Amino acid sequence: DGIRDLVRSRGLGDVYKRQRARFSSFARVSQASNHSEAFDSYTKAKARLEHVLFSTSSDDADERTKNGTNATSYPMDPIEASRVLLNRSICAHSLEKFDESFNDADMAKSILEGALEHEERNGTERSTIRNELRFRLRKAYFRCAKAAEKTENFDGACEMYMHALKIASPNTKNSKTNTGHIFDAIAALVARDQVSIEFICA
Repeated sequence: DGIRDLVRSRGLGDVYKRQRARFSSFARVSQASNHSEAFDSYTKAKARLEHVLFSTSSDDADERTKNGTNATSYPMDPIEASRVLLNRSICAHSLEKFDESFNDADMAKSILEGALEHEERNGTERSTIRNELRFRLRKAYFRCAKAAEKTENFDGACEMYMHALKIASPNTKNSKTNTGHIFDAIAALVARDQVSIEFICA
């Protein structure tokens, strides 16, 4: 969940291929030499993402309907969208822009939650896609928690860490290994008495 995440996400075959074709042309941001340059690059990608995301033209709606996609779904691959947002969140955190770091991770979380709900509601058998969405969603919760810690919202951070644990698929190989750092983060908050008794008892 650090700077090593500033790489392009794994391909998902032909899933969301048409959406990715529209989005990946500007979402591919090359590895920058430092966090400041990377932040600027991802900021430009995010601006274009928001333009596509909040576009409500009838042409876009017609195209998604024609392609068998729910007209209210996101008009781009949610994996690619979350990649840009989470990488920008990482850079913002390193630059001590903690509010922006949280907002980017929260936006990624919303996109991924919607995509995962859509997959599960339609009963698709694409377990690989669902696992990828859960993996990304866990990272989004983790980034939200780290930013919340920096703004001293410790109860909020603990809640986000717990959501990250909940979303992790118990059937995923090495699941305990992949979530060990989340358990450690929660334990550290509790050990430092930074979590309120009200939150613990809730």
